[in-house]
Amino acid sequence: PDGMWVGYLSLATDWTAQPLSGGVPRVYLWHEPTRGNRLASYDAHGAVLNEPSSNLVFSANGQYLFFDATTTRTIYRHNLLATPPNVVVCADSQRPSVSGDGRYLAFERPPAVDPAGVGNVYVKDLVTDQVILVSENVSKSGGGNRRSYAPLIAGEGRWVVFSSEATDLTALPDAN
Repeated sequence: PDGMWVGYLSLATDWTAQPLSGGVPRVYLWHEPTRGNRLASYDAHGAVLNEPSSNLVFSANGQYLFFDATTTRTIYRHNLLATPPNVVVCADSQRPSVSGDGRYLAFERPPAVDPAGVGNVYVKDLVTDQVILVSENVSKSGGGNRRSYAPLIAGEGRWVVFSSEATDLTALPDAN
């Protein structure tokens, strides 16, 4: 966001001092002022992730990089201003989208792990840990009757757009 960091995925195993196994796309960060690479694919305990990572997204304030570990469907938050271990912000989730200040995280829960069994979109307040179902059906009894996915949250965190195959998100005909 501020041009200091570039996040990318790579299969490289020789860009850090520690030995890495190959064949797994990992998240790296290029830091322009120091002109150096930094591995960001760590779990919450500081161990290198040995599973594919994807869906990198920066907070607009330049403090956080979010990404998901695709095998475990875990969304991590990497603090660009410090080097503590990454924080798990959502389990059983994928495709993060973050508000400008990094407080609100929109994500999808795939059908295999979604309580409704179809796949729905949620927003999590990372300060309060409150999770809200966004792809709620018109009767407010749960998620839609079909898959909702690919969320994008607005910079201030008030609005979320997403794709959906559900036919019960609104009472209007053909409005989904």
